Amino acid sequence: MRILLAALGISGCTSYQLQRNTLAQGRTWTEIQYEMVLDNVAMFRQAPGSLPWHITITQGSSAVTDAVTPNFMYSWPTITHTFGISGSRNWQDNWTVVPLSDDLKLRNLQKTYQANRSASWIHDGMGPPGSFSGHFRSSYVWVSPNDAKELANLTFKVLEQGKPPKKEASAAGTLTLPGPVTPLR
Repeated sequence: MRILLAALGISGCTSYQLQRNTLAQGRTWTEIQYEMVLDNVAMFRQAPGSLPWHITITQGSSAVTDAVTPNFMYSWPTITHTFGISGSRNWQDNWTVVPLSDDLKLRNLQKTYQANRSASWIHDGMGPPGSFSGHFRSSYVWVSPNDAKELANLTFKVLEQGKPPKKEASAAGTLTLPGPVTPLR
């Protein structure tokens, strides 16, 4: 009976954890886009003629796996009963990304980053807690939450310019980048 109750408790807990992971992964998508843009801005501040990098996230998945292992031992002739239960939890988040390799689109992104590398709303250095940030080698940049609208507009422009054609988005050349696998005991 205890095993059944433990299994039911864990299954409800698994559903909750999967919900939390899925929502966190959705929020992470925005953070990845902002960081990609700001990393490129930092690169263009340090080396204005650089080749930008760009990835398009095409898919994401979250998985939570729970395992419950009961054991029972009975010894004879000395009557001994031993009961034990152990459990584990693993979760994994994955992204599928397509790196941009179209030279014309990369040139257009290069022009966009060159035009925005000196934007007054993008600050040099490591920002205060709560700011958006990016870096390239020894160059760090940050944006205040008060200037999130400007960062969002630049990010929308970059995403539009870096959008892969439909066939490229589903091509065999996609990369799958695993998120952290975190066992919970």
